[in-house]
Amino acid sequence: VKLSDQLMKARKASEVHRRNRYKLQSMIKPGMSMNEICSIIEDSTRVMLQGELNDGIAMPTGVPMNECAAHFTPIAGEDEIFLKEDDVLKIDFASKESMEEGINLLVWMSEYVTLEKE
Repeated sequence: VKLSDQLMKARKASEVHRRNRYKLQSMIKPGMSMNEICSIIEDSTRVMLQGELNDGIAMPTGVPMNECAAHFTPIAGEDEIFLKEDDVLKIDFASKESMEEGINLLVWMSEYVTLEKE
């Protein structure tokens, strides 16, 4: 594999990552389930990177909230967990071939908004 091919794949995966971040900021709201949030990210990645290994998904989407610092992924069939207004949500996702892993902090309460901007 040529270096230019690897760079093109990394660029494509990074663009998918950027689009997913933008989509997350406009779509995710209190009241949504963690499964629904993960599906938004993973379905979007599958569409944009269709045909790549695992359709571009590098790892299960992580959605730890509040005191859970990392590595929480909801399991289909278990009780749904819903996002509440006073939750602090971290979203951890990555695309295959991307050189970056995305961790996004989303908050809705005004007392936490300054955390999001740091």
